[in-house]
Amino acid sequence: MPAIKIQGIANRADVSAKAAEQLYLNGSIPAAQRKEEAKTILKQALGLDGIAYEGDVAELGDKAIEAAVYALDKPGTKKTAEAVTLPANT
Repeated sequence: MPAIKIQGIANRADVSAKAAEQLYLNGSIPAAQRKEEAKTILKQALGLDGIAYEGDVAELGDKAIEAAVYALDKPGTKKTAEAVTLPANT
């Protein structure tokens, strides 16, 4: 599988996981449905490009969704940028 295709699947999985999380946060789907919703969204996105969600693509897609979910902000935590101290102009 070409590297561009792998990265494209991973990018779409990231967007799919975020979309499913947003659907949960706005009350459209229950928490337990997020993973299946992310898979459905990913299948649709790949299908638009003529990529079938089967075999290696499905395996990579499932793992990429898991990684994307892990990277999401968790409730009660907030990712913040570290403060940077700049030297004073003299």
